[in-house]
Amino acid sequence: MEIRVEKWLVILLCLGICVVSVASRAHREQPSAGTGELEPCTAENCKLPDCFCSGTTPPGGLLPKDVPQIVMLTFDDNVNEQVYQFQKQILSGQYKNPNGCPMTATFYVCHEYTDYYTVQLLRHQRNEIADHSITHRTPTTWWANASVEEWQGEIGGMKTILEMFGNIAAADIKGFRAPYLQTGGDREFGVVKEDGFEYESSMPTCAYRDPPMFPYTLDYARTEECMVPPCPELSYPGIWEVPLVGLESERTGVCYSMVDSFTPTSIDDAYQFLRSNFDTHYKTNRAPFGIFMHAAWFLQHPNVSFPALGKLLQELSAMEDVWLVSVSQMLDWMRHPQSLATVKDFAPFQCTAPATPVCAESEAHNCHFTDDRSGRRLCAEYMGVHRQRMPCGVDEEHYMRTCSPCPPHYPWYGNPTGK
Repeated sequence: MEIRVEKWLVILLCLGICVVSVASRAHREQPSAGTGELEPCTAENCKLPDCFCSGTTPPGGLLPKDVPQIVMLTFDDNVNEQVYQFQKQILSGQYKNPNGCPMTATFYVCHEYTDYYTVQLLRHQRNEIADHSITHRTPTTWWANASVEEWQGEIGGMKTILEMFGNIAAADIKGFRAPYLQTGGDREFGVVKEDGFEYESSMPTCAYRDPPMFPYTLDYARTEECMVPPCPELSYPGIWEVPLVGLESERTGVCYSMVDSFTPTSIDDAYQFLRSNFDTHYKTNRAPFGIFMHAAWFLQHPNVSFPALGKLLQELSAMEDVWLVSVSQMLDWMRHPQSLATVKDFAPFQCTAPATPVCAESEAHNCHFTDDRSGRRLCAEYMGVHRQRMPCGVDEEHYMRTCSPCPPHYPWYGNPTGK
């Protein structure tokens, strides 16, 4: 299958919705978190809740007719008013699950231009906040060739920023997605493991879309193809991979990893694209259905894509066997599979626990950073010590809203605390 790459630029958004790129495999040093040569995955050596083999069979011995159809809506890149104007309408509470709880979504957040008050507000509303790197830098080949230390600076640094300025508990930052879906092989996955993440979600599949692939752990050899090398070759016990199951357009015949790579011609064209791919999951094995996107799709086609997604969500929220939940909630279900007969009482799908706090909007700090020469000096010193290749170009004016006190310098790669 071909993967289409649509090129576009939206101001204040991290660059790149590129779906597939090909890169070399330089820097083959291995992180300590990965272990051993991969063995075949079998029902005997891989058992829930800690291990699940890749494939198209539902977990827990469930028959497809008894599987709750899980739907995950995810957004990549920064969070700011430009895109939140759409997201807050989707997450306003109008779309509910069969237990009466509002739908939730997952946000893979990168740093520049992100409004951390809004990040904290989204978490307060029970959405999931995940890691998408600090810089989202170009070119895509940088990520394929990055060293362990460079991946650590991006992944661990962004986790620090989310903790400090988004006030997201470290234990709640469970997932990572690589920019451009450009994985870094064992160098990346070793950092994911060492930094305490529960899952990674960057690997697309078009070979396993009908019937679709379920999420799986990286304990043993996987069956998913490697569309964007380098892919992991070692074992990462307990780390889940949430594959981006491709969405195929009947009109174009192309398999897309991200929804916004598809250019709709009308509301009905966009709706049919989403609905037909949902039906592929719903009418086969009911593997979790991912609507993986950048909210810039709404800015590109505001009178087409947004109402089309709204129509789909309205239909799905009226179905008693469909659940609109975050990626981490989906993985709770994968670990402890529930049938349609019991899922309404499944604790991770409830909304009764106290919400995480957020400051009043009037109390949020509007941090302003101008020509940050001191911050650039600290960044340059870090680069020199670690022999890294990131330009310290944080000299332009930046604003950052947060419930936390403003740091003296704009947080960035090499200085995520801004101190």
